[in-house]
Amino acid sequence: MKHPKEWARLQDHLAKHGLKVTKQREVILDTFLEKEHVTAEELYRTLSRHKPHIGLATLYRTLNLLCDSGIAQERHFGSQT
Repeated sequence: MKHPKEWARLQDHLAKHGLKVTKQREVILDTFLEKEHVTAEELYRTLSRHKPHIGLATLYRTLNLLCDSGIAQERHFGSQT
């Protein structure tokens, strides 16, 4: 875990909503925070090179959790989010 402040924030959000802490969520959060202004598709490509077991649906669900917890913000750029 490279980003303890953000990870603690996500853990708090997960606990409040009765959701589990998973290694996949930790990997997605760390990868997301290493990039600037990344699209979901770009993040998925990066993850699939290093962690091919993380599916696209898992990524989108985790990104929604990151937005809900205030760690990330959804932006729309043409046809990409």
